[in-house]
Amino acid sequence: MNENQLIPYENKRAKSNLGKSLLKGIVILLLAVGSVFLALNFKALTSEFPNIDTDSQNISSNLPIDTDLNTDSSMQDTPNDTIPNGMLPIIEKNFTFEEIRNETDITIEAMDFAPIKASQIYKSYGNEAPVVLIVHKSSQEAYSNGIYYSMSDTFYSSSYNVGDIGKIICDALNSSGVNAIHLNEIYANGGRFSSTAEYEEAIKEALAAYPSIEYVFSISRDNLINEDFSMTKPIVSLNGASLAQMKITVGACDDKEQLEKNLSLAVMLATSKANLAYDVVLSQFNLSQKLSPCALDIDIGAFSNSFEEASSLAIAFAYEFSLLISE
Repeated sequence: MNENQLIPYENKRAKSNLGKSLLKGIVILLLAVGSVFLALNFKALTSEFPNIDTDSQNISSNLPIDTDLNTDSSMQDTPNDTIPNGMLPIIEKNFTFEEIRNETDITIEAMDFAPIKASQIYKSYGNEAPVVLIVHKSSQEAYSNGIYYSMSDTFYSSSYNVGDIGKIICDALNSSGVNAIHLNEIYANGGRFSSTAEYEEAIKEALAAYPSIEYVFSISRDNLINEDFSMTKPIVSLNGASLAQMKITVGACDDKEQLEKNLSLAVMLATSKANLAYDVVLSQFNLSQKLSPCALDIDIGAFSNSFEEASSLAIAFAYEFSLLISE
């Protein structure tokens, strides 16, 4: 399935006009206004996964349904031994998801949810019908070199960013037999929190054009900065490769059924044997998730991860999700 053939409207959103800030006291905001990347040659995870190149232009074989994912959870909190003068360290940490972090007054009850299978959607809408929509609130968020960073760095980029990660996920899902489309647009001149209207309108247009879409994943990346301005890097070893770990956020919703669907799917992904998640959050905000049948906000790693680590996670996430909704 070619993602460019599925969307019948063009990208007419404004281009990004990015700013900078060097004030130490607002370093968290600084992390939302710059641009950094290091282009790394991406290796396939192992022979357990198909050969997928970094640019995500070609996926040579389908993701295997019976692959055994071997996770190494013995990694320790490890500071880097040598970093250049003036740079701040990035510290590796392997997380294991244990429970939902509830930021609301909503009581989380036992949930009984079975994800709708791709085959069910194809039976109703045809074999070419899209099942998944990949979107971004801020598609130009970039990644570090995975070793160190500087507060004078910029954290946005026109390439090697979460938009590229979204394409990798989209291509991997399509290769696995789960039809997906990808919207890689820039809203409100790149402002992450000022673009809700445009962002929601784009989702509404896609869902109206393709009512077969059941799952909407908003892909971004996190910032894990510590009090001493070092950064934590969520990382896991899988089949000998280093992968970033993801945070899954579910928005508060008045619709109990939808909330339970979103939370259940988040927990299913977080508790996979691959140990891909470092956090699952129930947010006090709705995050525009009310627009779609089943929706999640997913941080594919953090700025502290390298693009290579994030790319590896993107492929593993697509594989794990394809398992959930395949027969």
